[in-house]
Amino acid sequence: MLGERRNLVGVLVLAAVSGGLGISVSVLGWLRKRPEGDPPRRELERALAALARRGLVPEAGETLRDFSARLEQNEPELGALLRAVAEPYELWRYGKGARPAREARVLGASLRRHRRELERALRRQPQGRPTP
Repeated sequence: MLGERRNLVGVLVLAAVSGGLGISVSVLGWLRKRPEGDPPRRELERALAALARRGLVPEAGETLRDFSARLEQNEPELGALLRAVAEPYELWRYGKGARPAREARVLGASLRRHRRELERALRRQPQGRPTP
């Protein structure tokens, strides 16, 4: 039907399909690597995960504020660092008004610094029994 150009058309179709698959895989990989949620939420979850690895978890129904107060009674440094993450997060999350994306990035960066301080404090502590 296409005569001598049949091989050329086959090569072009194969190249187009391969290129389309390559682009699709690249886009899916990029979408998969994108972090989910907003920056402040991710930093809060990372801080809580760091505490959980040491056995320090909030009780059922305990708010962040209550958890940080309870932690501060037994571990003043850790409680204060958790409060430094929790209070700005709660104000941003539950405060009035719209929350622009730029504000989320700025708060996320601030919470990241506090979370890293919390992780450093956890590394300085002995690996003994978890604090209630």
